[in-house]
Amino acid sequence: KEEEKQKAEAAERKRKEEEKQKALQEELEAEQLEYDKSEILKYTSRITSSIENRFNRTNLKEGLSCKILIRMNEDGKVIESTIVETSGNGLFDQRAEKAVYSASPLPVPSDRKLFNKYMRRGIEITFEP
Repeated sequence: KEEEKQKAEAAERKRKEEEKQKALQEELEAEQLEYDKSEILKYTSRITSSIENRFNRTNLKEGLSCKILIRMNEDGKVIESTIVETSGNGLFDQRAEKAVYSASPLPVPSDRKLFNKYMRRGIEITFEP
């Protein structure tokens, strides 16, 4: 009986330790995710700024915006730029895409894991200069 009690107590201690480890792991993963998100937001903002700096606003009305899907390699070289949501103004969209290619290479994280996890398949930006 004493042996069974000791086994049960040992099993309970082990279970509690495993729970503690799991909670710690989940906390670390959540912190990493928050860090990743803030880094990606920072790079997305830098990318958008780079594109805006190359954008030709001549003879375009204010307030236009479009969504662009941008695929690039690890060095930030633009491989593909696609308008996924048009502004309704063909000239604006055309110039936005041209600005994407003109801004290449775009700023990308030096952390390859971060790039591969969040940017490898492309990033979508709302372009509203």
